[in-house]
Amino acid sequence: MKIKMTAVVAAIVIGLFSLCACNPDSPPEPRKTEYTLTYTVENGGKIYGASVQTVEEGGDGTLVTASADDGYGFVKWSDGLEVNSRTDTNISESKTYTAIFEKRILTLSYSAANGGRIEGETEQSVAYGGDSATVRAIAEEGYDFKIGLTGIFMRNVPIKA
Repeated sequence: MKIKMTAVVAAIVIGLFSLCACNPDSPPEPRKTEYTLTYTVENGGKIYGASVQTVEEGGDGTLVTASADDGYGFVKWSDGLEVNSRTDTNISESKTYTAIFEKRILTLSYSAANGGRIEGETEQSVAYGGDSATVRAIAEEGYDFKIGLTGIFMRNVPIKA
C-alpha cells in the first residue's frame, strides 16, 4: 500500500510541474503590451464596427466605417485621413480618431422665363433641411402664371432644401 501511495504522490507532483511549465532558471514570458483604439464622431454620423478596440503591440485593429447621417457628408478623420473606412495597423500606442462630418449646403437658383421676373435673392446657399429666403415671381403686363414648382402656382413661399 505504501508503494501505491508514493506513486500517486509522485504522479501528482510531476503533473503539477508540467502544468505550470515552471523552470526556475528561465524568466517568465513577457506579456505583450496592449493598446486601445477609440473611434468617435463629432455630430452628423455614426461609426460601424468596433468603436473601441484592444490591440496587442504590433497588431492590427479591425475595420471601422464612418457613415454620414441624412443631410451630412463625411469630411475626414481627425488625423487627416480622407476615406471613411479604415483599418489601423502595426499599433504602437493608444489612439483616438474622430470622424468629422459637415452639414450639406445646397445652392438654389431662381429664374424667370420671358414675361416675368424674380424679386429677392435669386442665388441662395441653404443648409440641408433649412429654409430659403422668400423670393417672389412677378408676371409682366400681359402675362400670367400657369404652373409653379410643384405643379401649382406658389407665391411668397420659402423652399425647404
